[in-house]
Amino acid sequence: MTKKLVLFTSVILLCFSSIVSAKCDATADFVTPPKTKRQSLDLAEGVTLKLAQTISTQIKSNAKIASNVICQVLEGASYTGSEEEWQGFINSAANGLIAKEYQNVTLTLVGEMDATYKGKKQNKEYVFTAKTPSGVQHIHNLAVLDKENNTFYTLSVSGDESIKDEVIKEYKRLVDSFSL
Repeated sequence: MTKKLVLFTSVILLCFSSIVSAKCDATADFVTPPKTKRQSLDLAEGVTLKLAQTISTQIKSNAKIASNVICQVLEGASYTGSEEEWQGFINSAANGLIAKEYQNVTLTLVGEMDATYKGKKQNKEYVFTAKTPSGVQHIHNLAVLDKENNTFYTLSVSGDESIKDEVIKEYKRLVDSFSL
């Protein structure tokens, strides 16, 4: 009985469980037990953004890989899926890196032919490369819009340039495990 309980608990810890709202019903498998943070932001009167960020780290060749899934539920307004909204979303992510004092931030959009995500939901895949005090970071991202539930999901895997192939491998694994 104890082994079954430990196994069950491990499976629960390795799956992204959304507690922010019933609208966060996606799953993604993590290699190591993740930690989840929740936040609620009042964007305007009557408009709230509820976030759940689940992150897991692992070490490969003495460098850290971070796997991250964020669920964003917008209440009091609706995501549109417009190009302007997508541009604002990606600009916000780039500005977040700049605010963390990352330098030489470059963005590469991934074309449909090279995309890892094969789901039907509106999405964008993109890669940031940036210089940090500890070296060059590669950050592979997938953003998925679930318009029916007014929910945005972001999957991100980052790591040092020295383990770029491992970062790409983990990104593909995480995206392949993601389901709505």
